[in-house]
Order: sequence, then structure tokens, then C-alpha cells
Amino acid sequence: MKLDCDGERLGEEREHGGIAVKPRVGNLAVAEHADEREVAELAAQDRDLLRVRPEQVRPARDAREVEARAGGPADAALELAEHAREVLGRRLAVAAHEADGAAGLDHVAGATGSTSEKAIQALHDLPEIALIDMGDFVGGMLKYLRSHPVARVSVAGGVAKMSKLAQGMLDVHSKRGAPDLEVLAETAIAAGASAALAAQVRSANTVAEAFQLAAGEGVALGEHIAERAWQTAAKALDDADIALEIAVFDRQGVLVGRTDFKPSHHPSRPLKRR
Repeated sequence: MKLDCDGERLGEEREHGGIAVKPRVGNLAVAEHADEREVAELAAQDRDLLRVRPEQVRPARDAREVEARAGGPADAALELAEHAREVLGRRLAVAAHEADGAAGLDHVAGATGSTSEKAIQALHDLPEIALIDMGDFVGGMLKYLRSHPVARVSVAGGVAKMSKLAQGMLDVHSKRGAPDLEVLAETAIAAGASAALAAQVRSANTVAEAFQLAAGEGVALGEHIAERAWQTAAKALDDADIALEIAVFDRQGVLVGRTDFKPSHHPSRPLKRR
């Protein structure tokens, strides 16, 4: 078990910056980045996850030769990014075909780590096939589900990751930044926290500590985080035919915040037509 500098990985053993892939039919392998540069970085760091065999990777005799063939560093990065997307696309297509041919799922769940995944599975008594390997890439999973819709979607995570989602981050990996404790303090005030408690939240060492402080005063911080996280996720999913739920769990997998299933169409946008 690892602990990030902001303390958000406690109890979330499976979170990482790579592409999470499990050998099961329910895996939709939805790890997408916001732009080509990020995908290129991911591909360069994890060739083995992109299933490039060692014999396929040949050392260049000269860096100038690589640049000449690729048209320069920018073109080389773009080519690598396109290759990464192609590989990911093939995975998605295969996994989607397997999932579509499975048991007619009407509910799937994505979680940021192993603790929250086990908790959301137990909460809804979901079969293994219904669990999507979302990891830190909440936005990637939601984007995928927009084109491969199911009736109900649950997004689950620990308090730090869901606090990031509540603050508008669709990629909740630690390298994207820590949760803003000032914003968290404002959320605590909205949940009924006193000025003194809000000050403690601002100076907390970790989000987990802030949640413990709020719980000590009977402030339902998790419920407000869940609602704000729902707003972020619903804006990304934006489909009136998909009901979205957010569930927030602590380090022990105890539910500390949850929304109802609600149609994920964002009211600021026109309804999509199929």
C-alpha cells in the first residue's frame, strides 16, 4: 500500500498512472488522456502495457535518423501518440464486443482503486463482469460510455480522488495535482461546518484527515463531495438515458457519501439525439 504526498492513496492499492487492464470480460480498458502529448508520454513510459514486444523495438543508430524519418521531434511524438490510440482502440473494440455478448448488463461501475471497487461491488451485488477498470481516468471511462451506453453507471472512489472529481478534475491521478483544501473547506461550510472546523480543514495534512475532522463534528462532508462530483461527471457523460451515481468511500471501504441514480444529462446542454 502506498501513500502519495497528499495522502490520497491510503487504501486505494490499485491506483496508478498506467493503463489498468484486467483479464476479465468486464474490462473496458478506458484510459484516455486529454491530448496527444499525454498519450505519447504514457506510451513511451509503458511499452509493455501497449503490448509492444521487445523484438519490435529496435534501437536507432542515430537520433538524427529518427528525426529525419519522423519529420522531427513533434512528428515523432504525434506518431507515437497515434500508435497508442490505435492500440487502445483495438482493446476497446475487443472488450466491448465481449461485454456486449455477455449477460445483457444494465449497470456497470468504475472505481479509482481496489478498496472502492470492492465496496461498490458489495453495495450493489454486482458481478465481476460489471466492473470497469477505470482507475484514475474517470473522464476516459465516461467518454467511452457515451458511445457504449448502459442504463446505470456508478463511479466510486476514495475521499481524495472524489474530492478532485468534485473540484472538476476528470483525471484524478496525483500528478495532476492535489485537491484544493481551500475549496474543500468551502464545501465543508456548505455542509454545515463551523468557521473553526473550516480552518482545520484548510490546514489538514490530507483529505482523509479533513474528512475525519468533519465526521467528528457530525458534518456530512462526503454527501456534498458526492453531489459536486456528480455534477462534474454528469457534464462529461451528458446522456439523459444513462443514470449516474457517485459513491465515496473511506480507507476501510465504509460509505461516507452517495448520490441517487439520476439522468446524467447536464441541464446547460441540449439533449442529444441518437
